[in-house]
Amino acid sequence: MRKRLLFSLVVLLAVFSAVETWARRGFRVGDEMLAPQNAIYQDDALVFWRLRPHLRAPQMYGTLTTNSMGMRGPEATQSPAPGVHRVIMLGESGTMGVGVDDADTYAAKTQSALDEAQPGKWEVLNAGVGAYTIVQSMLWFEGRGLALQPSTIVVYHELNDYLPTGVIDPANVLYAVADTDRQMYEKRRYLRPLLELALHSRAYMRLRKWILLNKTRLPMIHTVPTVGVRVPRADREWAWNRLVNAAQAAGVRVVVLRPTYQGWQPHDQLVPWVAKTRGLTLVDLAEARRQSGVPERIYFYDGVHPARAGTEVIGRAVAKALLGEG
Repeated sequence: MRKRLLFSLVVLLAVFSAVETWARRGFRVGDEMLAPQNAIYQDDALVFWRLRPHLRAPQMYGTLTTNSMGMRGPEATQSPAPGVHRVIMLGESGTMGVGVDDADTYAAKTQSALDEAQPGKWEVLNAGVGAYTIVQSMLWFEGRGLALQPSTIVVYHELNDYLPTGVIDPANVLYAVADTDRQMYEKRRYLRPLLELALHSRAYMRLRKWILLNKTRLPMIHTVPTVGVRVPRADREWAWNRLVNAAQAAGVRVVVLRPTYQGWQPHDQLVPWVAKTRGLTLVDLAEARRQSGVPERIYFYDGVHPARAGTEVIGRAVAKALLGEG
């Protein structure tokens, strides 16, 4: 019986090795991409997807560069230099800086403003990723961010938490979210080691692409009148509190940004409520824009994502809060 089992295992490994060798010869990494707009991302067992490391990709108004950790910006060490306050920006595409140059993300603008005030005392890391929710940022911070030893995290989330779930977007095949983010996390948490191995398999990734392109049973987004959202209210509270708990347990300061989106209403009160009940620093970016005098038409370049003028406003407001002047 043991010999038969061992023989079966050897055969399975041989078949898998043959299929994997064929897949690696027949398919490139680019063949795994479901849509051109997703070429800067890769699958991730912990946080669903992340920016590819060592990227240099064109943006609408510049270049997007990532370091070996898959964060936008220059290379960073595992630990901050002695005497340097490390700040990690958590957030969505507005934090990542979709469309703008590396030097024009609000993380980069915050770094410049801090260097003007206290040269050499601050280091800002940009961990923002397109389409991230508060659940993904919380998972990334617990699983990877804490190891980078920040003294402060700055959190920018709202819009993506309301994105629909249980549908597929025909304009972007990768956006096929069947469950809420918390449900996806719960399903993956015990299978993560196995998924980590699977994501290194070219055969698995090719099969995954074929299934998503040809076998999805999710309805098209425009055919469903009422759908759920990726992070319902209860899940948002759970993720925010878990993020704050992890940060405060490690002695990490939390600064919360209340985003603004042109013509997008209503903002609910969860973000300021979390800041108030947990004693966090809150920066209202709508108020920061009004005080700056920068009109909406140049603050955004598409109504959602800050343009260079917008990131300048955000960077100055964040730096002011970090320096205790806000």
